[in-house]
Amino acid sequence: PQAGELVFAAKPLRDPVPVHAPHFPFERYEQWMVLLVEVKSNKLVGYQKLSQNSRFEKVQLKFLAPREGLVAYEIHCLCSAYLGCDKKVLMKKTINKRKQEETKSAAEIAEDDDEEDEEDEEEPE
Repeated sequence: PQAGELVFAAKPLRDPVPVHAPHFPFERYEQWMVLLVEVKSNKLVGYQKLSQNSRFEKVQLKFLAPREGLVAYEIHCLCSAYLGCDKKVLMKKTINKRKQEETKSAAEIAEDDDEEDEEDEEEPE
């Protein structure tokens, strides 16, 4: 497997407002989640909950690409508060073979992360 990354932008139509839920014990706001599903295996490969703090939100999903070639994904935007507001979009992505020098082992990735953490701790605020 190789790493994949999907970046796109989500723009809500309006600012968050309280959900109409008269039998709910407290005020509730709608929440949105973006799911990335591989069509062939029907497996979830990435997800992100949107913060709803802004009118425009950039979504970045990182995932393991299953193989080389053309892969079909579905992007699902789900709402926790309303039925019928969900949206599904089909996306096809060509996965290219990575060059050997670009490929890192899990140990190398963990080592790089540790080095970044150490650098962050050393920087004064």
